Amino acid sequence: MYQKTNKFQNEDIELLSDTEESKNDESIFIKVADNAITDLEEEEVKEIISDMYEEVDDEYIEMFEEMSGSEIKEKLDAFNDKYEVGEAFSEEDEALLLYAYEEYAAQENKTEDFLQVVYTTRKHTISNTKTKCGIKVGYSGSLSTYTTCSYGKYMTNVKVTKYSGTAKSMQWKTSHSAYGLIGTSGKSASLGLVYTGNTKSSKYTNTFSFDKTTKYSALAIVYHSTWGTLDVKTSSGEFNMNTKTYSSVE
Repeated sequence: MYQKTNKFQNEDIELLSDTEESKNDESIFIKVADNAITDLEEEEVKEIISDMYEEVDDEYIEMFEEMSGSEIKEKLDAFNDKYEVGEAFSEEDEALLLYAYEEYAAQENKTEDFLQVVYTTRKHTISNTKTKCGIKVGYSGSLSTYTTCSYGKYMTNVKVTKYSGTAKSMQWKTSHSAYGLIGTSGKSASLGLVYTGNTKSSKYTNTFSFDKTTKYSALAIVYHSTWGTLDVKTSSGEFNMNTKTYSSVE
């Protein structure tokens, strides 16, 4: 077995209790894989994931060991555009996902138990200000995620402030993708994109707050990514402000 190293760094993350969540629970756009596996017990999930990792080819492990944490995260985040919901990953991409999951587990929890790593609430603090197209706007707040053995959810708590100028519209959007177990009758389980979706605020012309939670069903979510976007339109033009992409392996 390879030597574990601490490749992934955590910034602006706060762990919360399982019961702390936003009051709203709806989404504008949701797409969940029809073949996402949702009917296994937690112990069965652990065994499946463990067996899958044990079967990863050593050549892949050696190749991933030569990559930096940022390089691995960049490749993982690219899966959002590379795969359709419900589509199984290639052998190499599945190996990379399992490797990153194990790497993170070793760093954060000093445990071989994969599922102990992701099953927690992670809160990411966000803040930014920008002046463009005759207006000065900013946002502050948090993006949070939580996964269990049978579902996941992502929470938005953000305030958008108009400091000066006139806006035709301002709208916040939080996007989320999750990778987990999928399966087809007669075939063994594999990893794939099990969920992609976003939740949007209404359109405003002045300062507003947006507080919302979105929940989805999926089993053994081994990786998820979340990011926010503020879209601004004025009479002089339009622009957007993006947060960084927060994942479960940083």
